[in-house]
Amino acid sequence: EIVKARERIARTIARETGKPLAVVLEDIERDRWLSAEEAVEYGLVSRIIERKIDIGAA
Repeated sequence: EIVKARERIARTIARETGKPLAVVLEDIERDRWLSAEEAVEYGLVSRIIERKIDIGAA
């Protein structure tokens, strides 16, 4: 079950980020912490919200 969940998560990340599945599988294999800026670069998040007022400004 854990292997299936890991593969499902990797496929979702690959689809949403546009990264090849092999790259995502390699990236999630190791402990990897991303800063907010790195998460944007990777494609995991679309933007960084620094202030509450930024939430409505898309």
